[in-house]
Amino acid sequence: MPIKKSAIKALKQSEKKRVRNVAKKRTLKSVLKKTTTIEGLPKAQSVIDRVAKTGLIHKNKASRIKSRLSKRLVKAASEEAVVKPVKKTVKKSPRSKKK
Repeated sequence: MPIKKSAIKALKQSEKKRVRNVAKKRTLKSVLKKTTTIEGLPKAQSVIDRVAKTGLIHKNKASRIKSRLSKRLVKAASEEAVVKPVKKTVKKSPRSKKK
């Protein structure tokens, strides 16, 4: 435990910042996991930009996350649009053995 007043104050401030940063990172991770449609993309990008603005993640990392997220969502949307035809299976009758 620090003895000087300035060290005590610095410890309190760093603890507040740590708690705030952990909460922001948790929010970022949960938003990325919950974003499953293209309609939710602007909200996710907004959260990513806010986290990058505060310096919690680097701006290039934020850009990379947004790019990968949008690619994943576009791919998922295109896969949903293309419905693969289902092959019909024909049941074969069992062969009767002659005695």
